[in-house]
Formats: sequence, C-alpha cells, structure tokens
Amino acid sequence: MLRYLVWHYGSGFRSFLKAEQNFFAFGWYFFSISELLRTLFSPWHQILEKKKGGIASSEFWQSLSLNLMSRVLGAMVRAITIVFGLVFEAALLLILCALTIIWLAALLLIPTAYVSGVLLLIISS
Repeated sequence: MLRYLVWHYGSGFRSFLKAEQNFFAFGWYFFSISELLRTLFSPWHQILEKKKGGIASSEFWQSLSLNLMSRVLGAMVRAITIVFGLVFEAALLLILCALTIIWLAALLLIPTAYVSGVLLLIISS
C-alpha cells in the first residue's frame, strides 16, 4: 500500500501532469494559434492583385480594394479559428483541472464509493 501511495503522489502524478501538458499542447498546435496570430492580416490564400498604373488610375484602386478585401477575409477566418482554438483550450483547461482534483482525491473517492455502493445494496434489499 505504501508503494502505491508513493507512486500515486510521486511518479504517477508527474506522468499524469505530463499527459495533461501534452493534451494542452495538442489543442494549441491543432488550431495553429501561434501561426495564425503571426499571419493574422496576411491575404487569404495569398490571393493578391498586382498593382497596375499610377495612383490616379482606376486599375490601381481596383487592385488595392481587392487586396484589402483579401486581407480582411483572411483576418476574419483566422480570427474565428483563433477564437475556436482558445475556447477549446479553455474548456480543456477546466476539464484537466477537474481531472487533477479527481486524481488527487482518488484515494478518498474510491473507498467512499465502495462503501456507499455496499450500503446502497444492503439498504435496497
């Protein structure tokens, strides 16, 4: 029993925290949050129009507006993805905190659940 306690609150708990860290890193890389933040205002799928003519020509203003729309679209899609990723990370953080509390309290929860189950069996029969 003592060896189990040493493992449960020692190397087992460290391994559990490392697994939680891997889950958290998975969400960050799955949604590419760092990459999306770095390229937030990049054009959507690198769709850019070459600027033609001088500043007074209509082609210049047309290509400028198309490039601006491409950047706005790219920023919107990236921002939505970042928000989904951060919501996922926040939900995962809450779940991982709950699992950590359960891990720490497991030595009390398991015997309590066993005793209450036996008592329920005795009372119901």
